Amino acid sequence: MDLLAFSFHIDQTLQEFILLHGYHWALIAISMVIFLESSCILTPLLPGDSLLFSAGMLSGMGLIPIAPLVICVWSSTVIGYSINYMLAARLGNYWLNRPTHWAKRANQRLQTARDFYQQHGLVGITLARFVPIVRTFLPFLVGLMNIPKKSFWKLNIYGAFLWVGTLLVGSYFCGHIPWVQSHFSLIISLIILLSVLPYFLISFKYFFIRN
Repeated sequence: MDLLAFSFHIDQTLQEFILLHGYHWALIAISMVIFLESSCILTPLLPGDSLLFSAGMLSGMGLIPIAPLVICVWSSTVIGYSINYMLAARLGNYWLNRPTHWAKRANQRLQTARDFYQQHGLVGITLARFVPIVRTFLPFLVGLMNIPKKSFWKLNIYGAFLWVGTLLVGSYFCGHIPWVQSHFSLIISLIILLSVLPYFLISFKYFFIRN
């Protein structure tokens, strides 16, 4: 509940943090959250989309310089994805080749991911970056799939540009709009709800349509 409440009020929390500690520490805090969400499969519930949108809005309001914000966020997600990918690529075969029930189930799920990759290519995987939780597991899954490093770096760099450019830079320009400023919390809530919408659709398809 605390994490959920924090996510819905992340704009207020971030603004108070900036006013109290300055934007330099805010840049470090934002970068660390984005890095952990991108690099560690144990922290998929950290805010990503809402954090970027809030930071971009506050930047548009003059609380954080946009240039260092973009550089820090882009670098954090690229480095985080790289660590996530390399960890899976080096240790994945060891885990998957073990004669355990978990390994068999994981190989089945991995084959489904490979089929998705063959059908949609890097474009489909790049767009999956906009889906919370999936975004965190994405580079780990790509590493397990043994996708070549060249293809991964295209996914990593271009996907980071697309994600950061859409949410961070887009919200920066929205920060100058008075209506957006006055409905800041409402917009953040809508972003969070839209982020979890795919999970509700998948659950509905699995539990109702499939049966």
